[in-house]
This record gives sequence, structure tokens and C-alpha cells, in this order.
Amino acid sequence: MRLETADDFASLLFEQAKAFLQKYHSHKETPTAVAYLHASLLLGYCALEAHINNVASDFADNPKFSILERSLLQEREISLKYGRFEVTNSVKIFRLEERYEFLYRRFHKQALNKDDAWWSRLKAGLELRNAITHPRTLRTVTEKEVANSLKAVLAAIDALYQAVYKKSYPGKGRRLDSLFEL
Repeated sequence: MRLETADDFASLLFEQAKAFLQKYHSHKETPTAVAYLHASLLLGYCALEAHINNVASDFADNPKFSILERSLLQEREISLKYGRFEVTNSVKIFRLEERYEFLYRRFHKQALNKDDAWWSRLKAGLELRNAITHPRTLRTVTEKEVANSLKAVLAAIDALYQAVYKKSYPGKGRRLDSLFEL
């Protein structure tokens, strides 16, 4: 896969997530199997965030967006300077879901339907990812949970592409089949 743009890199991350899930299938009985599931899950959500960041960067300096919207798109603080508000270089982190919902609603002109099955699977996958990255108790990750999470990530990326660009995500047709093997 040739990387020329940030979109290519975001797509690569998702391909890697799928490849790690496929690698798990052929190594289920090995001590490293759980590492493949962890890698798959974490890369899947990295890919989602990268796609959200890429969409946001496409519109981050657009004057059609308010100062508050540009702050969210750029993940930067707002300050009052010389009598006017401006986006600063100070980082302001927004939750992944908040940025996603904002972009979806801003371009689709209606709120996201949170009753869609993929949304609940996406949230469950985020909780799973958080359980791995912020462990309070040990949490076992299953193949089914990771596969459902990746399917939800794919559905979320596709819904965002359709809302913003009015076309499907190019990798949608491959579902969880990766372009390459590890």
C-alpha cells in the first residue's frame, strides 16, 4: 500500500487492524494470540480517530465554520486577544465520540441515530479499548468482541464519509478482509 496522504495512512491503520485479526485466526493456540487481538482492537480505533482527524483537517480553516466549531475541529483552545476570539495553539482534547457526532451532524444536517446497531458496538469497543489502555481490573478480550468492534469502526467510517463526502468509504466492500498479511 502506497502512502501519499494522511487518508492513505488512516486506511493503512485499518488494514493493519484487520490483518492482526486475521493473524489471530491462524495463531489461536499460541501464547501470542491475545497480542494480535489487542493490536487489532487498538489499531482499529487508531484508524477511526485518524479518519476523524483527516475529515476535521479538511475543514479546520474554513471560514464557514464558527470559531467554536474550528476549535473543535483543530482541538485547540479559544482565547480573547485584542478584543476578538481566536483559536490558539493550546491543545484542547475532545472525546472521540463528540468529534464524530459533531462532524456527522454538521454535514448530515441531523443527529446520528444512536439506535443503529453499529453505534452500540462502537461504544462497546471503545469501552474495551479503554479497559486495555486504562486497566483497573484484568479484562479478557475475545475474537468476537474485536471483530464486532472492527465492523463498527468500518460502519462509523463509512457513515462519516457518506455524511461529509456523500460517498461510501472506499474500503467498505472488503469488510474485514485485509489487503495484506502480517
